[in-house]
Amino acid sequence: AQVAPARCRIADVRGLLATTARVRIATGHCTPRTVVVALRNGVPLRRGHALVRASSAARPGRSPGAGRRWTLRVEQVLQKLGAMLAARSPETIYVGWEATPSALAANPGARFR
Repeated sequence: AQVAPARCRIADVRGLLATTARVRIATGHCTPRTVVVALRNGVPLRRGHALVRASSAARPGRSPGAGRRWTLRVEQVLQKLGAMLAARSPETIYVGWEATPSALAANPGARFR
């Protein structure tokens, strides 16, 4: 019997830690593709309707604050949620560095905001 080829389903991962999102995307047979966006006071910067890419993907150099640590969180999913594509199609997620309370950062399944 022939087995149908796996299909890639775009997952809803907005607000999750990027590490958790990548696992969920891979579980859905997609390939994660990450774009780091610039944030100001925890809000993604936009130019027109488009998100502004960060000049560097590196973790911010300043301290995140007491009881917090820097985490990459998903701000936006590029493709239409639930869409079915060919297996291993890239799912693009826009992520940003945010100062997250340590207790939340330790819980990979937590959703923020």
